[in-house]
Amino acid sequence: MTVAYANDPANVVVLPDNQAEEIVRLALGTLNFDITANTDGSYTGSLQWGGLSGDQISQIGNFCATNGYTLVNNNGAYTITRKPFDFITSSWTFGISGENVNPVVETKDETDVQKLNNAITEGYDSYVSEIRQSRLSLYNQLNEVGKRVEQAENARNSTVDITSLVWAKKYTESAYINSTSGLRNQKIVGVVNGVFTYSKIYTSASYQKFQDAYDFANSVLNTATGAASAGGLTQSIISKAYMGLIKAYQALAPFSGEAKWKQLDKYIALAQSLTEGYSEDDENGYTVESYNALMNELTIANDIRLNSGYDCESQNIIDNEADDLNHAINSLAYKVQANIISSEDSEIEFVVITPGARIVGQVYNLEEGVGLTKELVKLVGMYEDFESGKSLNVFSTTKGLGTGASYQGYDGPTQKFYYVAVLFGDINGDTRIDGTDKSSVNYYLITGQNTKDAMGDAKFEAADVNHDGNVDENDAKLIEDHYNYRSVISQSGHSSES
Repeated sequence: MTVAYANDPANVVVLPDNQAEEIVRLALGTLNFDITANTDGSYTGSLQWGGLSGDQISQIGNFCATNGYTLVNNNGAYTITRKPFDFITSSWTFGISGENVNPVVETKDETDVQKLNNAITEGYDSYVSEIRQSRLSLYNQLNEVGKRVEQAENARNSTVDITSLVWAKKYTESAYINSTSGLRNQKIVGVVNGVFTYSKIYTSASYQKFQDAYDFANSVLNTATGAASAGGLTQSIISKAYMGLIKAYQALAPFSGEAKWKQLDKYIALAQSLTEGYSEDDENGYTVESYNALMNELTIANDIRLNSGYDCESQNIIDNEADDLNHAINSLAYKVQANIISSEDSEIEFVVITPGARIVGQVYNLEEGVGLTKELVKLVGMYEDFESGKSLNVFSTTKGLGTGASYQGYDGPTQKFYYVAVLFGDINGDTRIDGTDKSSVNYYLITGQNTKDAMGDAKFEAADVNHDGNVDENDAKLIEDHYNYRSVISQSGHSSES
């Protein structure tokens, strides 16, 4: 038995445009292929047969061959065909030497053979019919998916909610154009000779951003509500316009007119005080390089300060220059290490015990009843500015500014020097030499604590008033003679062990 119907070219089925269209879309992976004309002859999709490349044609041909179709090219007019059904064997042969004969079943009579043939034919026809129906159902489902995708795209492009954007425009329109002046970012502040004078309402930068956002929102609304189709307008664009307008409105910065000069003025005054009386010959002064750098920055700062054209919109320029000037001040380099020396009217003496990055020493030749004061010294290698952490501090004892009090210099958190006061005869640090100091010496003698380790360097040396390297009864007697005016303890000497 031979079944040849499906192999006859006369029976090949040419697919209609809508079915061919779906196959090409599947082959190319795009919904833009469209050969089903609209009622006016136009096409919704942008691709037709004539617009496909050679590679795309090959891609469609391969897809068709793989899936039981044939792409036919009739001089550029393409069609897609299929067999009337698939899975049909060209012939069934029973017998000898390839002859087509009726099948022979030796153990069955003619009635049984006929039943077998009928059963085979009916089963095959049913199988082919089911395959065809399944394939049609699949393509119908794919076609429905494609239609729904197109519907979703069309709905997305045509149905948008502009309620929030309309409200946002209404809410912000008073900032866009001033209701009194009728101008953008301008308000009337007075009248001179019959002519209105105006002032900005917001800073130019913040208003420009707001104006751009407002204009964009307005153009979106015009597109959405215009007579022409709002092609390409989506809800995400509406949301972007809404959020952009609200944020720009909230970021509007009022124009105050006046700039803030306090910080720059402070640094100008500090720089002027630091550089006053500068001399290259001053061995304790600044290096020429750091001084010149500061003076250049100070000139720039003064030029900005004297420019009447600067207002609040120039605040960043003013603030940046304040930072630059402060950096130049902090970059002043000295020819010597940070330290203190006696002032012009002072005769106090310094002895360095530990040199280095942190100087440790002692202070002598102090006046009884006065002790340490800032007026006795001046800084070298560092200027004083408490706000930046540069400072010369005087620390007293629990009794006063006598023995044990100290000068301490800091550059930020770093201690640069530490000098302890030694006022001979003043043991308790109150700057006076009296009976309490003699009693203190006697206490150390009685308890056996008359050593440097027990008393500390400064107190031990203050008690060693005869500078013999010991604290004993002789020192107690000299302290007594001093406060009884029988002799005077000199402050100009110091122990050879210091």
